[in-house]
Amino acid sequence: MEAGRAESLSAWVNEALRKQAEDEGRLRALDEFMTEYQAEHGEFTEEELEENRRDIEARAIKMRRAR
Repeated sequence: MEAGRAESLSAWVNEALRKQAEDEGRLRALDEFMTEYQAEHGEFTEEELEENRRDIEARAIKMRRAR
């Protein structure tokens, strides 16, 4: 497949399903890690979650400006 081109609709659908399965696998692994981490270190505080949200927003703004 070239960038944005598939050999057929079926190939395009298969690639989309493969990517979706990979994404779901990564999300499951992240969820398991976060569950284990919080079981060992305690749940995240509201302050930690808010700080993380601000970090993510700041990085997203930098990425948009870099384009």
